Amino acid sequence: MNRAMEQAAMGMAAAQHDLERITENLAHAGEVGFQARIADAQGTLPLVAPGKLERSDGPCDLAIVGTGSFVVQRGGEVGYTRAGSFHRDAAGHLVNTAGWHLAGIRIPPQALRLHVEDDGRVLISTEHAGWQRIGRLRLACFAAPEYLAPVDATICRATDRSGPPMLVACGGAQGSTLRFGMLETSNVSMISAMMEMLTTQRIYEANAKGVQAADELLRLANNLQRG
Repeated sequence: MNRAMEQAAMGMAAAQHDLERITENLAHAGEVGFQARIADAQGTLPLVAPGKLERSDGPCDLAIVGTGSFVVQRGGEVGYTRAGSFHRDAAGHLVNTAGWHLAGIRIPPQALRLHVEDDGRVLISTEHAGWQRIGRLRLACFAAPEYLAPVDATICRATDRSGPPMLVACGGAQGSTLRFGMLETSNVSMISAMMEMLTTQRIYEANAKGVQAADELLRLANNLQRG
Protein backbone atom coordinates (compact mmCIF):
# COMPACT_ATOMS: atom_id res chain seq x y z
CA MET A 1 0.00 0.00 0.00
CA ASN A 2 2.88 2.36 0.78
CA ARG A 3 4.26 1.50 -2.64
CA ALA A 4 0.93 2.35 -4.28
CA MET A 5 0.80 5.66 -2.44
CA GLU A 6 4.38 6.44 -3.46
CA GLN A 7 3.64 5.72 -7.13
CA ALA A 8 0.49 7.85 -7.07
CA ALA A 9 2.36 10.71 -5.37
CA MET A 10 5.08 10.53 -8.03
CA GLY A 11 2.37 10.66 -10.69
CA MET A 12 0.90 13.78 -9.07
CA ALA A 13 4.33 15.45 -8.99
CA ALA A 14 4.96 14.64 -12.66
CA ALA A 15 1.54 15.95 -13.66
CA GLN A 16 2.09 19.13 -11.63
CA HIS A 17 5.40 19.69 -13.43
CA ASP A 18 3.66 19.22 -16.78
CA LEU A 19 0.90 21.65 -15.81
CA GLU A 20 3.52 24.29 -14.97
CA ARG A 21 5.19 23.74 -18.36
CA ILE A 22 1.88 23.99 -20.23
CA THR A 23 0.91 27.11 -18.27
CA GLU A 24 4.23 28.71 -19.27
CA ASN A 25 3.55 27.87 -22.92
CA LEU A 26 0.11 29.46 -22.76
CA ALA A 27 1.46 32.53 -20.97
CA HIS A 28 3.98 33.14 -23.78
CA ALA A 29 1.80 32.05 -26.70
CA GLY A 30 1.61 35.61 -27.99
CA GLU A 31 5.31 36.38 -27.57
CA VAL A 32 7.42 36.81 -30.71
CA GLY A 33 9.99 34.06 -31.17
CA PHE A 34 8.92 31.99 -28.16
CA GLN A 35 9.41 28.25 -28.62
CA ALA A 36 7.01 25.94 -26.78
CA ARG A 37 8.48 23.77 -24.02
CA ILE A 38 7.86 20.04 -24.48
CA ALA A 39 8.23 17.16 -22.04
CA ASP A 40 11.17 14.79 -22.56
CA ALA A 41 12.55 11.84 -20.65
CA GLN A 42 15.53 14.02 -19.78
CA GLY A 43 13.52 17.07 -18.77
CA THR A 44 11.84 20.00 -20.50
CA LEU A 45 13.15 20.95 -23.93
CA PRO A 46 12.21 23.68 -26.45
CA LEU A 47 10.19 22.64 -29.48
CA VAL A 48 12.61 23.34 -32.32
CA ALA A 49 10.06 24.23 -34.99
CA PRO A 50 9.34 27.53 -36.73
CA GLY A 51 6.39 29.71 -35.88
CA LYS A 52 4.24 31.50 -38.43
CA LEU A 53 5.62 34.64 -40.08
CA GLU A 54 3.59 37.83 -39.88
CA ARG A 55 4.03 41.30 -41.32
CA SER A 56 5.32 43.86 -38.85
CA ASP A 57 5.16 47.64 -38.56
CA GLY A 58 8.56 47.77 -36.87
CA PRO A 59 11.26 49.47 -38.98
CA CYS A 60 13.97 47.07 -37.80
CA ASP A 61 12.11 43.76 -37.45
CA LEU A 62 13.50 40.52 -38.85
CA ALA A 63 12.38 36.92 -39.20
CA ILE A 64 14.30 33.75 -40.05
CA VAL A 65 13.06 31.35 -42.71
CA GLY A 66 14.73 28.03 -41.97
CA THR A 67 17.09 27.00 -39.20
CA GLY A 68 19.40 29.10 -37.08
CA SER A 69 19.20 31.88 -34.52
CA PHE A 70 20.13 35.52 -34.26
CA VAL A 71 23.27 36.18 -32.21
CA VAL A 72 22.62 38.80 -29.53
CA GLN A 73 24.76 40.36 -26.84
CA ARG A 74 24.19 42.11 -23.53
CA GLY A 75 27.22 43.25 -21.64
CA GLY A 76 29.68 40.37 -21.92
CA GLU A 77 26.94 37.76 -22.37
CA VAL A 78 26.12 36.11 -25.69
CA GLY A 79 22.68 34.69 -26.43
CA TYR A 80 20.72 33.15 -29.29
CA THR A 81 17.13 33.85 -30.28
CA ARG A 82 14.49 33.51 -32.98
CA ALA A 83 12.81 36.71 -31.78
CA GLY A 84 13.65 39.42 -34.30
CA SER A 85 11.83 42.43 -32.84
CA PHE A 86 14.50 45.15 -32.70
CA HIS A 87 14.71 48.91 -32.56
CA ARG A 88 17.62 51.27 -33.12
CA ASP A 89 19.13 52.80 -30.00
CA ALA A 90 21.17 56.00 -29.60
CA ALA A 91 24.44 54.10 -30.12
CA GLY A 92 23.25 52.62 -33.42
CA HIS A 93 22.68 49.11 -32.12
CA LEU A 94 19.61 47.09 -33.01
CA VAL A 95 18.27 46.11 -29.58
CA ASN A 96 15.27 44.26 -28.17
CA THR A 97 13.18 45.37 -25.21
CA ALA A 98 15.41 43.47 -22.75
CA GLY A 99 18.54 45.31 -23.91
CA TRP A 100 20.10 42.53 -26.02
CA HIS A 101 21.59 43.90 -29.22
CA LEU A 102 22.10 42.17 -32.54
CA ALA A 103 25.76 41.21 -32.86
CA GLY A 104 27.92 42.34 -35.76
CA ILE A 105 25.88 45.36 -36.88
CA ARG A 106 25.98 49.02 -35.89
CA ILE A 107 23.96 51.63 -37.78
CA PRO A 108 25.86 54.89 -38.44
CA PRO A 109 24.18 58.09 -37.21
CA GLN A 110 23.76 59.50 -40.73
CA ALA A 111 21.58 56.57 -41.79
CA LEU A 112 18.02 57.60 -42.57
CA ARG A 113 16.67 54.20 -43.63
CA LEU A 114 17.60 50.58 -43.05
CA HIS A 115 17.00 47.47 -45.12
CA VAL A 116 18.14 43.88 -44.74
CA GLU A 117 18.26 41.62 -47.78
CA ASP A 118 17.18 37.97 -47.67
CA ASP A 119 20.84 36.92 -47.73
CA GLY A 120 21.65 39.01 -44.66
CA ARG A 121 23.23 42.03 -46.35
CA VAL A 122 22.52 45.15 -44.29
CA LEU A 123 21.91 48.32 -46.32
CA ILE A 124 21.40 51.94 -45.30
CA SER A 125 20.50 55.11 -47.16
CA THR A 126 21.63 58.60 -46.21
CA GLU A 127 20.63 62.10 -47.18
CA HIS A 128 23.34 62.47 -49.82
CA ALA A 129 23.79 58.87 -51.01
CA GLY A 130 21.74 55.96 -52.18
CA TRP A 131 21.67 52.53 -50.64
CA GLN A 132 25.03 51.26 -49.40
CA ARG A 133 26.06 48.06 -47.68
CA ILE A 134 27.44 48.28 -44.14
CA GLY A 135 27.70 44.60 -43.23
CA ARG A 136 26.11 41.18 -43.39
CA LEU A 137 24.24 39.25 -40.72
CA ARG A 138 25.09 35.63 -40.04
CA LEU A 139 23.03 33.10 -38.13
CA ALA A 140 24.15 30.70 -35.41
CA CYS A 141 23.39 27.02 -35.98
CA PHE A 142 23.84 24.19 -33.48
CA ALA A 143 24.30 20.44 -33.79
CA ALA A 144 21.59 19.92 -31.12
CA PRO A 145 19.57 23.16 -30.74
CA GLU A 146 17.03 21.41 -28.50
CA TYR A 147 19.68 21.44 -25.75
CA LEU A 148 20.17 25.20 -25.69
CA ALA A 149 19.52 26.47 -22.18
CA PRO A 150 16.94 29.25 -21.68
CA VAL A 151 18.11 32.58 -20.28
CA ASP A 152 14.62 34.05 -20.48
CA ALA A 153 11.47 33.37 -22.51
CA THR A 154 13.12 33.88 -25.92
CA ILE A 155 16.90 34.03 -25.33
CA CYS A 156 19.04 30.89 -24.97
CA ARG A 157 22.69 30.16 -24.35
CA ALA A 158 24.91 27.40 -25.70
CA THR A 159 25.63 24.31 -23.61
CA ASP A 160 27.96 21.34 -23.91
CA ARG A 161 25.04 19.27 -25.18
CA SER A 162 23.94 21.81 -27.80
CA GLY A 163 27.47 22.11 -29.11
CA PRO A 164 29.21 25.38 -30.02
CA PRO A 165 27.59 27.85 -32.42
CA MET A 166 28.45 27.62 -36.10
CA LEU A 167 28.04 31.00 -37.81
CA VAL A 168 26.59 30.59 -41.30
CA ALA A 169 25.72 32.99 -44.08
CA CYS A 170 22.13 33.34 -45.23
CA GLY A 171 20.95 32.52 -48.71
CA GLY A 172 22.09 29.93 -51.18
CA ALA A 173 20.38 26.73 -52.25
CA GLN A 174 20.38 25.16 -48.77
CA GLY A 175 20.79 28.16 -46.46
CA SER A 176 18.23 29.94 -44.33
CA THR A 177 17.04 33.38 -45.39
CA LEU A 178 15.86 36.53 -43.64
CA ARG A 179 12.63 38.46 -44.07
CA PHE A 180 12.86 42.16 -43.30
CA GLY A 181 9.70 43.75 -41.91
CA MET A 182 8.35 40.43 -40.62
CA LEU A 183 8.32 38.59 -37.29
CA GLU A 184 8.11 34.94 -36.32
CA THR A 185 5.26 34.30 -33.92
CA SER A 186 5.36 31.77 -31.11
CA ASN A 187 5.12 28.12 -32.20
CA VAL A 188 2.71 27.36 -29.35
CA SER A 189 -0.51 25.74 -30.56
CA MET A 190 -3.27 27.04 -28.30
CA ILE A 191 -5.60 24.14 -29.15
CA SER A 192 -2.93 21.49 -28.52
CA ALA A 193 -1.87 23.19 -25.28
CA MET A 194 -5.43 23.33 -23.96
CA MET A 195 -6.06 19.68 -24.84
CA GLU A 196 -2.77 18.71 -23.18
CA MET A 197 -3.76 20.69 -20.08
CA LEU A 198 -7.11 18.89 -19.80
CA THR A 199 -5.43 15.49 -20.17
CA THR A 200 -2.78 16.36 -17.60
CA GLN A 201 -5.39 17.63 -15.13
CA ARG A 202 -7.21 14.30 -15.41
CA ILE A 203 -3.96 12.45 -14.78
CA TYR A 204 -3.31 14.60 -11.72
CA GLU A 205 -6.82 14.00 -10.38
CA ALA A 206 -6.57 10.23 -10.99
CA ASN A 207 -3.29 10.05 -9.07
CA ALA A 208 -4.73 12.21 -6.28
CA LYS A 209 -7.57 9.70 -5.92
CA GLY A 210 -4.96 6.94 -5.86
CA VAL A 211 -3.21 8.64 -2.95
CA GLN A 212 -6.51 9.00 -1.10
CA ALA A 213 -7.44 5.36 -1.73
CA ALA A 214 -4.03 4.11 -0.58
CA ASP A 215 -4.25 6.30 2.52
CA GLU A 216 -7.72 4.93 3.33
CA LEU A 217 -6.55 1.32 2.90
CA LEU A 218 -3.56 2.00 5.13
CA ARG A 219 -5.84 3.49 7.76
CA LEU A 220 -8.13 0.44 7.64
CA ALA A 221 -5.17 -1.91 7.90
CA ASN A 222 -3.87 -0.05 10.94
CA ASN A 223 -7.29 -0.23 12.59
CA LEU A 224 -7.48 -4.00 11.96
CA GLN A 225 -4.06 -4.51 13.52
CA ARG A 226 -5.13 -2.59 16.60
CA GLY A 227 -8.34 -4.59 16.79
